Amino acid sequence: MGQSWKVWPVCGAHDRGLRAVLDQKTAVWRCTGGGTHTVAPVGALP
Repeated sequence: MGQSWKVWPVCGAHDRGLRAVLDQKTAVWRCTGGGTHTVAPVGALP
């Protein structure tokens, strides 16, 4: 039996899984690829 290991959401620029973190009392999705950067507020990803 095979297993599929996938993460969601993924940073489009780095193809890495995102982490939900608090940034000044706002929940955001953050990527650690290429230096840490915020991708979008939680609830605002397409």
